[in-house]
Amino acid sequence: MTTIKVTGINVLALYVTELERSLEFYTQQLGFEKIRDMDPGVLLSAGELTVYMEGGRPVREVTYSQEFSPCLAVDSVKGAYDALSKAGVEMAMKYQEFTPEFAMFIVKDPDGLKVEFAGKP
Repeated sequence: MTTIKVTGINVLALYVTELERSLEFYTQQLGFEKIRDMDPGVLLSAGELTVYMEGGRPVREVTYSQEFSPCLAVDSVKGAYDALSKAGVEMAMKYQEFTPEFAMFIVKDPDGLKVEFAGKP
């Protein structure tokens, strides 16, 4: 049997129902930067993370066991939670501080996909 070794994530692909709505959420609420159009979608970046986003997918019921949930790094998890809460972003899990060095929370994007934030409080 051949075994490979994954060394990282090249591009994270998000397939959404409404491209413009999701693009606004990821750029305006989460601070991603649009790199360029890449027909039929767009390329976004956040730090070292590159995201390809494509719209036009059918609405589907999302269950936690069926999705891939990215966990994003931010300078302050509590600061991000406060800002996104104030902006009215839907929370899937409220802010929790597990240790003085680790906290997390989860939001829902416009399609109901969960996006996690974790790191130093």
